[in-house]
Amino acid sequence: MTKTYEVICEGVVQRLVLVEATNAAEAAQAARQEFSALTGAEKEGIAILDIYSEPVTLKEIKDVQEDME
Repeated sequence: MTKTYEVICEGVVQRLVLVEATNAAEAAQAARQEFSALTGAEKEGIAILDIYSEPVTLKEIKDVQEDME
């Protein structure tokens, strides 16, 4: 005879989420909401690993541009 089990699973998934916001706190909240909608994860369990606003100049790109000049 088989039984039914409730099993809670946890995994690690990372995803870049682009949001529009007036400040970093609002952006983090919007990103959690979007990530939750995309993955089904609970908002309370979502960590913000990095946050920055545009424009962003990547060091690698800047170095290449300077070398070309």
